Amino acid sequence: MLGHWKSLYPQERSQLRIGRYERLQSVGEQFSNYVQTIKDAALVLRINKSEAQVVERAVEVLTPTQRARFVFQSPPSSFRQLERLAIVDRNIA
Repeated sequence: MLGHWKSLYPQERSQLRIGRYERLQSVGEQFSNYVQTIKDAALVLRINKSEAQVVERAVEVLTPTQRARFVFQSPPSSFRQLERLAIVDRNIA
């Protein structure tokens, strides 16, 4: 499957990166779905960032409502910590 992604034209790859990885969390989008989309995009598009950088970027663009839910949580630096926040989010929602 990854071979297919290699054959994409640079413009298509850029559009996928913007649409799947460098996107904002949509209003009303479940946090766990947002996190999974970002993780999948980073893997498939072979984003050249560390796990901590991918997680930091994902957290920076959360909706204000989502950020408010995590105000008393420590900032995550790994996918595992991000997944724990998804559990907190389900318990709050």
